[in-house]
Amino acid sequence: MKTTPLVSIIIPTKNSAKTLLACITSIKRQTYSNIEYIVVDNYSLDATQDIAKNNKARLMITGNERSAQRNAGANHAHGEFLLFIDSDMELLPEVVDECVNIMQEHKNIQAIVIPEDSFGTTLWAACKNFERSTYANSSWLHGARFFRSSAFTSISGFQEDIIGAEDFDIHTRTVNAFGLSGIGYSSIAIRHNEGALTLTHLLKKKYYYGSTLKAYANNQRNKHMLYKQANPITRIQLFFQNPTFLFQHPIIFTATCIMKTLEFCALGLGYLMKSAV
Repeated sequence: MKTTPLVSIIIPTKNSAKTLLACITSIKRQTYSNIEYIVVDNYSLDATQDIAKNNKARLMITGNERSAQRNAGANHAHGEFLLFIDSDMELLPEVVDECVNIMQEHKNIQAIVIPEDSFGTTLWAACKNFERSTYANSSWLHGARFFRSSAFTSISGFQEDIIGAEDFDIHTRTVNAFGLSGIGYSSIAIRHNEGALTLTHLLKKKYYYGSTLKAYANNQRNKHMLYKQANPITRIQLFFQNPTFLFQHPIIFTATCIMKTLEFCALGLGYLMKSAV
């Protein structure tokens, strides 16, 4: 007999007023009804906390970074399943229902990868959407988001000193603990709202991630994945798997290659500057 166990959706926030309402609205529109949603806010100075309260979210206020916020939310969640999303993400109506069905039909599956589609108003948002579209067949770029809470607890959640690559790290630890058969895949994507994304914003973010990369890079379990993930040639090669896109959208294709090259430069610079301190 099919049951409807509680799903806890955990949303870390930091000055997220521009996107949080749309995120919560997408949760309310889920075809699966037994859901709680927890906003874990890092002392926002805008209307983030008010939006959470006014929309019946469970609100927690705690500092540090996204990994620590996610762990804090998980520690206070009541659900049998945990879904981790960012405040600029929107869920299509059937995604939670599908993930629960996968878990109930395949008891060996402990975590589920949900693909992402980006949308926004700028060329760089279009580039991000194209980039993410090339990840589907590259398991070394996957990061699980939907977990059995028991599995999440057994691997001790997110490693809190890893920022930016925490999704890769927890995915690898899940595979190490439960094998490749422990990972499932959703056919329904999460929509990632990039908004008016600028190249400057992207490069600043990558520089920051580079400055925190050491904790991820120095862990032996991640080294075989990092070689591909942090290799600009390997990543850009993925773009050429879709030659049709090159001919149909040459400007986006070219801009994506430029964007990715500059992102790797910013990432490397951040790593080197932090290592030199």
